[in-house]
Amino acid sequence: MTRPGPKEIRAIADVAGVQVDAEEAERIAASIGPAFDGFAKIAGTLPFDLEPATFAVVQAAAAIGKAIP
Repeated sequence: MTRPGPKEIRAIADVAGVQVDAEEAERIAASIGPAFDGFAKIAGTLPFDLEPATFAVVQAAAAIGKAIP
């Protein structure tokens, strides 16, 4: 994911049902931007599961010693 700007922040807030004006969106984008910049070097290289629920299933199976086919 790329660094979000105020436009993306407002869209995310709208979906979440949170009112965010232009100034607040700018402040939020400026405050979280450095975190996105820090991960830019490794973006797309981390082995994340595409479907998060699968992780819980695999971990539960591993806890009881059962292999998932």
